[in-house]
Amino acid sequence: YPPKREAWDLVEGLWRRADAKAAGLVEIASSAARVARERGVEPAPLMLAYWRDAAQWAKAHPEDEDAGMWRIENAAARLAADRLHAMGLPVAIAYAEPEA
Repeated sequence: YPPKREAWDLVEGLWRRADAKAAGLVEIASSAARVARERGVEPAPLMLAYWRDAAQWAKAHPEDEDAGMWRIENAAARLAADRLHAMGLPVAIAYAEPEA
């Protein structure tokens, strides 16, 4: 059976959220790179956080009630990294390490 429209709406909504977050990260990185280059230095890599699981996300974001947000954040990090790489800007991804 083909997926219901509601399922597609959910997937498309999640994709839009990840895309919007990635676009913001790319804007920050490209602005920082532009300023660095204007000052005559190569930009430092933008460090993007990657979440291991929902428990780690909840520990770092106790106010966030969206248990699936860590997946959106991870997708956004991957999208942003791909876009920054295509732009020739330095980027690195590391697992987030929330404080105890």
